[in-house]
Amino acid sequence: MVATMITMKKLLKQASFILPCLSLCALYFVTSGLNYWSTDYLITVLKADRNLAKSIFAIVAVTGPIAGVITGGTLTTYFGGYKSLKALNLLVFETIFIPLFGLPIAFITNFYVFMAFIWFVLFVGGSTMPNLVGIMLSVVKDHEKTYALSIANFAYNLFGFVPAPFLYGLVYDFGEGNHARPAFFMLMAATVPFFILIVLEANILKKTNILGYA
Repeated sequence: MVATMITMKKLLKQASFILPCLSLCALYFVTSGLNYWSTDYLITVLKADRNLAKSIFAIVAVTGPIAGVITGGTLTTYFGGYKSLKALNLLVFETIFIPLFGLPIAFITNFYVFMAFIWFVLFVGGSTMPNLVGIMLSVVKDHEKTYALSIANFAYNLFGFVPAPFLYGLVYDFGEGNHARPAFFMLMAATVPFFILIVLEANILKKTNILGYA
């Protein structure tokens, strides 16, 4: 028990582990909120047909992340794996596009343009995951990986999956209510800390060379 607490405390103080963990929390915050509220937003704000909104969003929500993970995994391998400097630079480059395409979404009024932006955000978010998760688990020692995964999964739920739908609803109902666009912008604003955290992680990895870049 004491050894477990010491290991957990060590991991919580390790910036090279915490930063990618928190960046994934921000990514899951966005995806969780999108999955929960997007269909309602399409119907009530963009006035899309209910059946069309549900069908198109289902396709986007499935194909975007899957295509992204496959593409990201392939590119990461091509550039030498998540322990290579080229793959790290690829990760930083990819994350630029998430806030770039995410922040304007709440201001888009065309249904199909809106869905195209959502698909691209989910695609790029998915493409960062093989690289990002690989880095997060590579910066800890082998005997610490189980503890690291436990901390990460707890954080994903506490800061990502669970609060996003609630906070969206909170912003939506604030005052007289019906604040769908501000609520959606709040949701997509999480793409900014996602980008910042990855940039900070890349800076630490390059300075410490913990992954042994050539």
